[in-house]
Amino acid sequence: MYDVDSRFNTTITKEKLHRATSILEILPEKATQFLVGYNQVKVGLLTKNGETIAIGKNEVLNGEQIELMRDADYSTNFFIRSDCFKKYSYSGFTEPYELVYYISVTPEKEARYIPGHSALIEFLKDGSKAEISIAQEGGLRSGKISFTVTKTGAVTDVSLDSTSGYASIDQKMKQLIETLPGKWAPAEDEKGQKVDQQLVFSFGMIGC
Repeated sequence: MYDVDSRFNTTITKEKLHRATSILEILPEKATQFLVGYNQVKVGLLTKNGETIAIGKNEVLNGEQIELMRDADYSTNFFIRSDCFKKYSYSGFTEPYELVYYISVTPEKEARYIPGHSALIEFLKDGSKAEISIAQEGGLRSGKISFTVTKTGAVTDVSLDSTSGYASIDQKMKQLIETLPGKWAPAEDEKGQKVDQQLVFSFGMIGC
């Protein structure tokens, strides 16, 4: 698996997040359409030092939760958890359900590799063939490398966040990100101003 994107598949723009007054305005509709009776709602920012959590009684964000969400800048990752009930529309039957969703904050216009996403993935695949060939079945894990595309389109802060299980593969993947040919179009906010955006290169076996 090779992919370059935000840390989590579910994303929300900073502007939309900062306007939200309920978790229903943050979560995708498909995640909540059959859920009722939200209780013990936790929202938490994920940082290098752990989690910063604010707890509410229901789906409406309280003052502490709103303040926490407004601290979320571009590329912030956060989660929403709640004990609730799943309701089956055909029978009206409900059962306990634990809602857990991880979300990444993105600019209105995300950073873009100018030669194209397909060209980016092909470069990473071709450049790592020799290293990947040594991986044994069951030994390869989900590796992740984070990097920042700056407001000038430069790639900086390349960092190994989780290992694939092979140091040689990790090192090669990091080197490939650091030496990418071609240029990046930087991300932009809702006003069209260029901003930094952190992206994550995921490689190896599919995982979290």
